[in-house]
Amino acid sequence: MATKSQQSEIEPETETPAKPDSMSFMEQIENAGATYRETDKSARESAAIARYGIADNRGTGMINTGVNMVVGILVVGLLTAYLLPIAITEIAGVDTSSWGSAEAQLFELLPIFFVIAVVLFVVDKAMKYRS
Repeated sequence: MATKSQQSEIEPETETPAKPDSMSFMEQIENAGATYRETDKSARESAAIARYGIADNRGTGMINTGVNMVVGILVVGLLTAYLLPIAITEIAGVDTSSWGSAEAQLFELLPIFFVIAVVLFVVDKAMKYRS
């Protein structure tokens, strides 16, 4: 028969985890509350990430979206205000005298194509915003 020291070499003693019965009632309540808070927090974070693409839900999702939209509109407006006059000057200065009649007439329809493109772009954005 093996002695106690020989048994410890053969089979290491393992500590048994605390059973819920051995914990006091208040410890059980505290552990359950901590588990609930962690689960609730992870559920809130998952919902915030899915909805706003951010890791917290302190109401900053809508603010970030609004700020991003305003900054985007300002950047597009500034670029348009700077580049549009240059484009108009260059288009108006085109010499079509050496072109054939079909090409010259098609070039005169360019503003109509531009308006149609802008309208289709706005309709596309409106349809995406709607859904």
